[in-house]
Amino acid sequence: MFHFGFSYIGLIWLLMLFVPNIIWTKNKPSGYEELAKKENKVLLIFERVGQVLVTVLVLIFSDFNIDLNHRSVSSLIILGISFLLMVFYELYWIRYFKSERTMKDYYSSFLGVPVAGATLPVLAFFVLGLYGSNSLLMLAVTILGIGHIGIHLQHRNEAIGKKKRVLPVRILKAAGVVLVCAVAVVFIGYFGNKNIKFIKAFVGAPNPVFEDCYVDLNGQEQFIRVLGRNVDNPVIILLHGGPGSPDGFVNYSFMDYLLDDYTYITWDQRGSGRTYYKNKNLDANGETATVEQLLEDIDALTNYACDRFGKEKVTVLGHSWGTVLAARYSLLHPEKIEKTICIGQVANFVPAEEEGYKHARSEALKAGDDVTALDAAFEAFQVDPGFTIAELRSLTAPYNSPDVPQRAFIYGALSPYLGIDDMRWMFIDNASPEKIYEHNRALNEYVFWGEVSNDIRIYGTDFEVPVYFIHGEQDYVCATSYARKYYEDITAPDKAFYEIKGCGHSPHADKPVEVANIIAELMR
Repeated sequence: MFHFGFSYIGLIWLLMLFVPNIIWTKNKPSGYEELAKKENKVLLIFERVGQVLVTVLVLIFSDFNIDLNHRSVSSLIILGISFLLMVFYELYWIRYFKSERTMKDYYSSFLGVPVAGATLPVLAFFVLGLYGSNSLLMLAVTILGIGHIGIHLQHRNEAIGKKKRVLPVRILKAAGVVLVCAVAVVFIGYFGNKNIKFIKAFVGAPNPVFEDCYVDLNGQEQFIRVLGRNVDNPVIILLHGGPGSPDGFVNYSFMDYLLDDYTYITWDQRGSGRTYYKNKNLDANGETATVEQLLEDIDALTNYACDRFGKEKVTVLGHSWGTVLAARYSLLHPEKIEKTICIGQVANFVPAEEEGYKHARSEALKAGDDVTALDAAFEAFQVDPGFTIAELRSLTAPYNSPDVPQRAFIYGALSPYLGIDDMRWMFIDNASPEKIYEHNRALNEYVFWGEVSNDIRIYGTDFEVPVYFIHGEQDYVCATSYARKYYEDITAPDKAFYEIKGCGHSPHADKPVEVANIIAELMR
């Protein structure tokens, strides 16, 4: 978003807009000039200001262009909708030019769209603003729409008369107008928030990088986001949890405090999020997403980062499941690692879940609550942990909630980086235990039935790089007690354990400033 540069898409859209209008100047309907003399001056100001703003804005941002290496299929669909609206606009004009060119022909609806000659291009350019995540264009189009559509509605009513509609129809029409305005305000506000956060983060940076792209990691085009205010800074690679829970759109909550001093890379792991959608036709069920393959992908990503930014080493920062990958990769390739930082460290999966169950059960009994369902869920978990963990956690959550409110969802909803594919993954394709298992079968079997289910120590405890743990005091997902025991058992050139008071499994989202300060201290 907000990348300055020539937009050829903007130019194409403007040509599709202007050419029919130029032809129209020679084919105006009879009586139009008289109507033009009566135009509302306020609406005319809105129209003129909107025209200038839209024309300029649509040409100066390269975000409106097509870039298959940086765009998902979902975002290209949005561009396709905008183009389709412009095609309908051209068809409207073809119909008009083939007609008697009366005022009735000019203002008759097209495909059910009223005053289509004004409405269709306004809709098309607004959708183009959505595609480019550009609130300035959306606002400019809204200003244009108020003036342009308003003027032509006025003309239509004066030229061919205003249809008398029964009260229910008038109410529905008014409700539709209110709804359209509300949607426009929501989109402008949402993307405006994203744009403001982006500007605050990167304006004035000496040598910034802001890039969403797909890079080839061992045969798959995988999604990464690269952010930093100076490309000469040390590089941190973030490894998300799950398996299959990419959170690159949430990590700004704490990493934005570090942008001055570090370049960070978020990555949607193989079989997850945007990477999954990019490779869906090749690997629909995530069959290639094994832990060994992910470790090779991390190695390829590390090599990519070192080559691109001229570094010999990077820091890896894992959260939850990502700490397993961070620890294992650091043991395998210490020569490429500067430091290893683990948030919500996994020492094991199954015993930690039992710890959470025991705490919840104790709290439930103290409250005088019935624990029958809780006990039954834990018994089911012991038999088949992969498919029953969601049910167990839904019952333990009310008793294991940390003192500090969990804010990850809020940060995600307000994220300047949230995209359609992120929402599809969270709420549709990864929304149930069955779907989670379907898309990451090998990884979930590894987590709940494999080597790491009971003890991560099997991979070794002697690290050749500094290792640091940041853990929520009240983490009952990856139990704090097990993480501390694991920390005590490892050896490293330097190590430290930071316990964040009152926090649960995601202290970096719940107390972002405190966690960012810890990371900054560790990276010195």
